[in-house]
Amino acid sequence: MKQAKLGWNFWLQWVLAYVLGSVVGSSIGKPLGEAISSQMSPGLGGPLGAAIAGACVGLALGFAEALVLGPYLKSITPWVVGTAIGSTVGTVLGGLLDKTVQSQLHLSDLLSSILGFMVVGLCIGVAQWWVAKEQFKEFSWWIVAVVVGLAFGPLVNLIALSTLSFVGPAVAFFVRPLVSGAVTGAILIGLLNPEEKAL
Repeated sequence: MKQAKLGWNFWLQWVLAYVLGSVVGSSIGKPLGEAISSQMSPGLGGPLGAAIAGACVGLALGFAEALVLGPYLKSITPWVVGTAIGSTVGTVLGGLLDKTVQSQLHLSDLLSSILGFMVVGLCIGVAQWWVAKEQFKEFSWWIVAVVVGLAFGPLVNLIALSTLSFVGPAVAFFVRPLVSGAVTGAILIGLLNPEEKAL
């Protein structure tokens, strides 16, 4: 059956789902990961805390995205699981890269943070591409979309913190996933529209 062309309605649903998934996952994952990390040695606690935080974000984000993508997926379970795995691995590797780049290459916090977020995006994008590549043609472009979408995160943080003073962190907490969701949603529409891509 031919799918209707996707537009603003789908994009708004995607952005809302992305924001809600990210906010809920981060609200649970960050304090949980920090609590576990603080009870262990830095060498083990840091990566384990990051993995737990990444898993929470991935599960919440994957589920929220799957609610919007449901009609286009054979099953939402692989998407949720893939997103959780990608987010877990990406958060650990991205955090390690961020710290390594700062200590070894002496790059700015902004550049090292962007690289870290790009690694997270790469891992999530690859995982989501892997579980959905048989259903969507040329879905490899989705990897690029997620990498680019998450790369905006540190820029949003910098702008919010430098212009909004003490409310900056709270604003960035919501605006960061809003920007990432807007970018990935726009590219997703291009990948799913039936005129260009057949399921």
